[in-house]
Amino acid sequence: MTPGRARTLGLLAVLLAAVLFHGRGLGGEFLFDDHRFVDRNASLAEIGNPLRFFTDPSTADPRQPSDIYRPLRTLSFVLERALFGDSPAGYHAVSLALHAANAALLLLLLLDLGAAPGPAAFGAALFAAHPANVEAVAWISSRADLMAAFFTLLAVLCWVRARGPDRWWILSMAAGLLACLSKEAAVVFPGFFVLADLARPGGGREAALGRWRLLVPPLLLAAGFGLGVKLLLESGRRGVLGHIPGWWGGSYGANLGTALRAAAYQALFAAFPFVPSLDWYMELSRSLAEPCALASAAFLAALLALGIRGVLRGGAGAPLAGAGVLWAFLGGLLTSHLLFPVGIPRADRFLYLSLAGAAAAAAVGYARAASVHPRAAAVLGALAVLGLGGITHDRTAAWADEKTLWIEGPAGGYSPRARGWFIAERTFRAAKTFDRGVEALDAGKPEAAARLLAGARAELEVLLGEVVAVREEWRERTGLDVDARFEARIRRNLSRVLFRSGDAAGALREAEASTALDPGDPRSLALEAIALERLGRLQRAGWRMEEALAAAPPPAQFVPGAEAEGMVPPVDAAAVLLPVAKWRLSRGLDGAALRALEAAAKALPDPERNPAIEQAPDLALQIAARRKALDAACAAAPRDAGAAAARIAYVGLGGADMEAARMAWREAFGTAMEGASLRTLWALCTMEADDREEGWRAAEAHHRETLSLFPGDPGARLGLARCAEALGRPEEAASLRRAVLEDPASPPEAVREAEERLR
Repeated sequence: MTPGRARTLGLLAVLLAAVLFHGRGLGGEFLFDDHRFVDRNASLAEIGNPLRFFTDPSTADPRQPSDIYRPLRTLSFVLERALFGDSPAGYHAVSLALHAANAALLLLLLLDLGAAPGPAAFGAALFAAHPANVEAVAWISSRADLMAAFFTLLAVLCWVRARGPDRWWILSMAAGLLACLSKEAAVVFPGFFVLADLARPGGGREAALGRWRLLVPPLLLAAGFGLGVKLLLESGRRGVLGHIPGWWGGSYGANLGTALRAAAYQALFAAFPFVPSLDWYMELSRSLAEPCALASAAFLAALLALGIRGVLRGGAGAPLAGAGVLWAFLGGLLTSHLLFPVGIPRADRFLYLSLAGAAAAAAVGYARAASVHPRAAAVLGALAVLGLGGITHDRTAAWADEKTLWIEGPAGGYSPRARGWFIAERTFRAAKTFDRGVEALDAGKPEAAARLLAGARAELEVLLGEVVAVREEWRERTGLDVDARFEARIRRNLSRVLFRSGDAAGALREAEASTALDPGDPRSLALEAIALERLGRLQRAGWRMEEALAAAPPPAQFVPGAEAEGMVPPVDAAAVLLPVAKWRLSRGLDGAALRALEAAAKALPDPERNPAIEQAPDLALQIAARRKALDAACAAAPRDAGAAAARIAYVGLGGADMEAARMAWREAFGTAMEGASLRTLWALCTMEADDREEGWRAAEAHHRETLSLFPGDPGARLGLARCAEALGRPEEAASLRRAVLEDPASPPEAVREAEERLR
């Protein structure tokens, strides 16, 4: 058989193995993180400005910005959304095609590195059929692993063919950069260049050293990319790299012990992949001195020593086998937990790029066996590929749908994510029970409604206990805190149930607890606002609903349901904001009232269901007329304190620049603010007028400063009382007002205000 024909047959066999063994995944659904990154990702709606995917990491998941930077993956999802819409089959087809292309690229690379067509085809077919690759191929969210491997293999192939600073050399760096833009872990691509130089025919230490000048630009490119991504991610996150804060086991020594055990398991699983699993939450090491950790360290050190010996001093084929072993280590470096912890001790998808190196070592083993007995080697090689392919075919079935994934995926091991999914499913069913209870309530069936609402409440309270137990178990096993969003979701649903059952105080308690667990979530903030409005605490209700609307997606994207993704129901927003606007109007907070009415109108632009739409324009005209009159009054008496203070208040209303208010103050009183009454008036006019939480906090600081300069000032005490009341501290507010009443020096108007508010 001619080399060209053998090469062609090898390519066909490798492509057939990839499609045959992984093709079952084409019928799979969107699973787990696919909902975050793909089918519910609002950033994928249109390409728009493609540059934003490279400058804004939150486009990977706008609702839950994470610590990943994979713009090419997100861009690929944008294009697939345009082509395939909401059908997951198209996404799975792209993943399968990428896997087949990777197996083909690996075959070409092995041939360029000196492997014969038969051994090269065997190594690439093993890679195509390996069960560890099921997760990367069948899970759409793992597209980054496929793309990073594609561009990395392409980069190394171009590097091997480069003879200097030629077009192949330029293409190798371009492909390396694309690999990094697919997944950050590909930043180690220059290391693969060195291994390829050590392994290829005519290579070795001298050849690798002779090409060091060619290696400098790729190293600088990788280092610059790594530094840039670090700065980009840390600028928008909590200031650390890694999926989780802290180290596995609570210390770096324990983390290192766990990392060694995980790496040893990965190596064994690559060779004997008979018990694959979605989650590998092994029992974590508590120190580096544990026997299992030490044994793992010895095993890994022996593998490294064999790899190094192979590339430096081995015989025929040994440099390629040794480079393959070192490739496997390098491919898993950034998921090894040595530099920073990732969100799971080990995972099948972490092996994807590393298995390309293992396939190279396997090709050398096949070549040596074939040199002794070609026919037996061919038969055993085919059986090995078919056996692994059969496991892969069966394993792919676990990725058909969510329920199957979480039942079969963990393979009986500890999986907090599987437990979390089942809790989430039961939460969803409880929410449906709640929906039926609301329907019965609206239909005038109080007995049925009470029964359904009570059932939903009982189930949610049980689930709340279970999710707390999961978090405690996780903390005990790992020494780390778990993501609290599951618990927050249950508390949100429980808040809804309590509210519709007539327990507004309980609903507020659960909504506040949900906000504490998942800060800034618009659903929790909206539930707080709804409960606060029912309890008559309209000031805080307005603040919370405005926060919720600012954090939520546009109302046009609202999808009805008990747990709509990140949405604030428009009817609820309008129902809260209209009484808030009336409350603000009654206290002269015209600009803040207008803001509430405009937000209500925007949330629910239906005049028949939302009376705020008709009231907002009239109020805007009233405020404009008042400002015009005040400007005329200030022009007639520019030094009049009352007119100037009024002008400051109304400039502050409606979100105007506070600097304009300060300038107006200086015009009236000069640059020095002297006297307690002027300081108090300044706080009231420039901060409280617009009725925002941050404004009240700033006003509180002004009042405290006044009291430090003028102890016992009644105006400052009353101002502090108003701030304390607004900020949810009623006892402190009452104490301050009683102090005004008990002070014989308090003026009559201060005493009257204190008495009225205390009543």
